[in-house]
Amino acid sequence: MAYSLEYKEWTGSDVEPSFEIKEVSHNMRPGDTSDVACEGLGFIGMYKNENGQLQFKMESDNEDGYELVYFQKIKNLYVPFE
Repeated sequence: MAYSLEYKEWTGSDVEPSFEIKEVSHNMRPGDTSDVACEGLGFIGMYKNENGQLQFKMESDNEDGYELVYFQKIKNLYVPFE
């Protein structure tokens, strides 16, 4: 199972992170996708939209198999609004 450093920091979970969302997304350009997944946060990939905003591919029963949810929305589930 893969966990992000952010998941570990946001939840205080005792897991070994295998990647940093910040690092992976930094190397993505608008329109890019990544298949990096985080078991803890529940995303199966990432997408940087044309405005440069990071979105997570959250599993879904729709025809694509996922729905896009903004990074900040997921972060706000774990960390009070900044």
